[in-house]
Amino acid sequence: KNGPESSFLSNLKAKKYLDPVLVYLKKSVSEKTIKVFSRGGDSVLHYQGRLCVPNIDYLSEQILSEAHSSHYFLYSGATKMYRNFWEVYWWNRIKKNIVN
Repeated sequence: KNGPESSFLSNLKAKKYLDPVLVYLKKSVSEKTIKVFSRGGDSVLHYQGRLCVPNIDYLSEQILSEAHSSHYFLYSGATKMYRNFWEVYWWNRIKKNIVN
């Protein structure tokens, strides 16, 4: 990746060890007991290639807030937005958060 890292990604990396669910999943990945999760080169957890967002400091809400305030959201609707998020991010209850 070229250029400076986004503040969101820096924040996510800084908090990756604070979410007990992600800590458990990372341990399981290291022990090779879970195969659908993996650790990227940046040591951030991924679920089937999607970036895992820790349930800390409202990071998922930050993502949704930025999407809702963008022009893209005005034209795409919740279903398309959910599909687009689903391709990039993973967090527990992602569908419920996007629909609500």
